[in-house]
Amino acid sequence: MNEKAILEFEKGSHTLPNLLRIYAWKEKNVTFAGYKRDHLLIGKTTFILKSKKEDASKVLKRVVQAVKKDVTALKKAIK
Repeated sequence: MNEKAILEFEKGSHTLPNLLRIYAWKEKNVTFAGYKRDHLLIGKTTFILKSKKEDASKVLKRVVQAVKKDVTALKKAIK
C-alpha cells in the first residue's frame, strides 16, 4: 500500500492545488493534504496527500472525481 501520493503542476496558480486540498480533507483516511510551490512566481507546485489505511493514489483519484463532479454540476447550473 502506498501511503503517499504526489501530483505536480508545472504552471498555474494556487487554485487547483488548494481545491484538491479542501476536498482531500473530506476523506476519512487522509492524514495529510497540502501543497508547496517552489517559488511564488515561477516553478512547479507539488500537491501531497497521505493516507494511513488506504492506498493514497486511490484516495487522490476519488478526490479528483469529486472535484470534477462538482465543477460539472456548477457549469450546468451556470448555463
